[in-house]
Amino acid sequence: MTTFDSYVEQVLDRIPHHLPLRDQVAQDLRSTFADRQAFGESADEAIQQLGDPTTLAESYLSAVAMTPARSWLASARSSWTR
Repeated sequence: MTTFDSYVEQVLDRIPHHLPLRDQVAQDLRSTFADRQAFGESADEAIQQLGDPTTLAESYLSAVAMTPARSWLASARSSWTR
């Protein structure tokens, strides 16, 4: 596993497994790395620019629309009675 792959895994570890966003984040990060590498940046330079994995994961998560608890609960209850 490369340094950048390890970084991607650290970011993904901070995103809940049930969110489809994880696949998009992985794709975005790998694309970003490939672009930066094409311009001569090292993995360490790319990681430094992207920043802390927790902060980056939180920035992706903040863009996800949240489901209000009441809507989720009503949906869950309806599936329980089926």
